[in-house]
Amino acid sequence: MDSYYANYPERLLSDPPEIINFNHNYETTLEQHILACCKESKPTQAQIARHFGSSGNAIARQLIGDNQLIFSYNQRLTTNRNLGYVHSKIKVRGNTDQNISYINQDSAEEFEESSASSALREVYPGAIYLAQDFDGNPVQYKSQELNLTEGKAILKPIETTNLFSRPEGSLNFEEIKIVGEAKIINLPQGAARFTPVSAKIKEEIYGYNLYRLEQKWTCTNNRCRNFNLNLPGHLQTCPACKTQLIEREFVELLEENKYEESLALNYNTFCVRVEINADARKYFSVLVKNHRKEILNKQKYITNEEKQLFESNETQICVHTLAHHLILSLPLVEHGANSRDIDFMLVEVPSNTKIVGYFFDTCEHGTGMCDTLIKYLETAFIKAKFLVDNCPCKYGCSSCTTIQRCPDDNEALFKSVGLSLLKEIINPTETRTINQ
Repeated sequence: MDSYYANYPERLLSDPPEIINFNHNYETTLEQHILACCKESKPTQAQIARHFGSSGNAIARQLIGDNQLIFSYNQRLTTNRNLGYVHSKIKVRGNTDQNISYINQDSAEEFEESSASSALREVYPGAIYLAQDFDGNPVQYKSQELNLTEGKAILKPIETTNLFSRPEGSLNFEEIKIVGEAKIINLPQGAARFTPVSAKIKEEIYGYNLYRLEQKWTCTNNRCRNFNLNLPGHLQTCPACKTQLIEREFVELLEENKYEESLALNYNTFCVRVEINADARKYFSVLVKNHRKEILNKQKYITNEEKQLFESNETQICVHTLAHHLILSLPLVEHGANSRDIDFMLVEVPSNTKIVGYFFDTCEHGTGMCDTLIKYLETAFIKAKFLVDNCPCKYGCSSCTTIQRCPDDNEALFKSVGLSLLKEIINPTETRTINQ
């Protein structure tokens, strides 16, 4: 958001103000306030229905079934004493009890905070973590400890390195119920369906791999014995076949580390299920192939930044890139929104090949970001188009496309594909809300 307004300061005065969004019927908020009300006032079910509406009445019945609310005298409801002081659990947005503080081991100072879900994927023990100092300069850390129970991660500053790490783990979704109306986004061919659901999420990290990233000069002739080998940088052409050398990134696996005991999180939260029909998949395939042809017609070699376009599945490239654009646009949609409060995960479900992914709130009971996304989906697409179209980067950067904590390691992303889709979605097509 800072980058956006730094590049376009006039929009601080010309843009309409961001949306102020508070959903008073948000299930988590309503549940917490009903428990507090019953702790204080001991209302009847009729009084709950009158003051909290039909949604509150349904939640009260569920709380009775779960033995969180019990009947006292004259059919009045009170909270089960085992719940303790329920008022302390009320959060206006998100669940700050689950936040993890990032602590500099050398200075003992907290320099960052994130949800437990993000921390699990960013600062697992042994992780190489990139952050910024107060002057905006990049700083690298190595995670020494992640304590989910105490809500802290201990990170040691390290010198700049070409090493990086990736977690080994799993992320599973189990849908509980649909919680609102779906929205259909029509494409030039086919459509995408966005459905709000509640779900149980299990995240587990059982180890990590350590890699080294190096730039090397190499031969691109796949018939040559020097193909993809590291050659001296002073050479202009391959000594064996005379093909012009190019500089490429090479990733070398150094270590595979397994924990004695895995780190895991289980929580209920809100999601937006994304489904793509068969016609849309065909359209995505044609779109990506056209981008590939355009690149090959202009140049002889594929750059490192362009590899993902040629190595990833067409539907995954389109959906994953669009998802990242939407997440990064949310702070421009709603006042106070934070793109760290929502993530996206590509999912392939064998029994239903239409499902390709889930947006999900990053903590127990939700952050409200999926609620914002589905409610203001059309606005998010418009803001995302402006954000991406006006970002000066060529292939996608952290301001418009990449997200450091991405569960899919920022694979299957390509900025120009996402921008093409955003233009097609906003200009010639319309969205419509459909009933379940």
